[in-house]
Amino acid sequence: MRVLVNLANQNVDVPQSHKGSQKRQYIERRHVRSGIGTGDHLKLGYQAFVYGGAGPGFAEQNQESYNHIAANLAWSRTLATLQEGFGKSSDLETQWDEIQESINIAFTPLYFSSNIWDPLASYVREGVPSITYTPTLQGAIGRQAIHDFYEKSFVLGKPDNMQMRLLSRTIGADRVVDEIYVHFKHTQHMPWILPDIPPTWKEVHVIIINIVSLRGGLLYSENIYWDQASVLLQVGLLDPTLIAEGHKGVERLPINGSNSAKQILVNDREKSRYIGDSSQHRGPKNEPGAVVHRPFSTDATRPENHTGNNQERDNQNHGS
Repeated sequence: MRVLVNLANQNVDVPQSHKGSQKRQYIERRHVRSGIGTGDHLKLGYQAFVYGGAGPGFAEQNQESYNHIAANLAWSRTLATLQEGFGKSSDLETQWDEIQESINIAFTPLYFSSNIWDPLASYVREGVPSITYTPTLQGAIGRQAIHDFYEKSFVLGKPDNMQMRLLSRTIGADRVVDEIYVHFKHTQHMPWILPDIPPTWKEVHVIIINIVSLRGGLLYSENIYWDQASVLLQVGLLDPTLIAEGHKGVERLPINGSNSAKQILVNDREKSRYIGDSSQHRGPKNEPGAVVHRPFSTDATRPENHTGNNQERDNQNHGS
């Protein structure tokens, strides 16, 4: 048997019994405390979670107390418990790949077709689907609006040179999270990532995190995140050496160019080293604000002690 309890952060009535021969019952009011970690997991004799800021009825859409963030999280946990209890689960990976094929949101024509067919069949019919590109606040709400957004932003705004590589995929009860390495040359207008920016003819390397929620095998929501400062730096629209007034002692903003994405592809874990050394290379020399490259510092030596082969090896690791 599987047990899951989703609690609002509030006071609850707990039945209790008096000690003694009569064992009379009474109600004791207790406050639901915060759980551990960001998930607010309560350490009880069964699986339980508390939802901070949510009141009674937080999952009821027709109530004023409805909290869509808490409700969606509770839904995912409840669905996972039911799937485990009944021994049934959906093949979300296949469902998501089929949706990508049908609405053509993939970046590389090599893997997916360039035609949009039966587009509205991929979105939920009950509820309102949505897509949000958080760095640029692009996106759409509603089935027809999402289809129009995909068509205008990707089919018409996707360079032929764009390439992508799936780095990791995490699958939950109703969600798929993709970590994607994307590389393209900015040869045309791309409203989803560089809205209202004419072609700069610069190359861009960026890691994109795509969080997809599916309901009944159909798209319910899609939230996309990436480092927009890195993108703007690579196309020459951001100079990290220009510091706003009132910030004495700051010589450079902590922004990195293409190496932020390339670092994820580096498979060199033989030595322990600091990744966040402020003196390290920020990107190719043609990127604004680029600085002289220094290798990562290690436990054994600091950057100034690296010479010869160590310098050459580190340059290769960073794609310099």
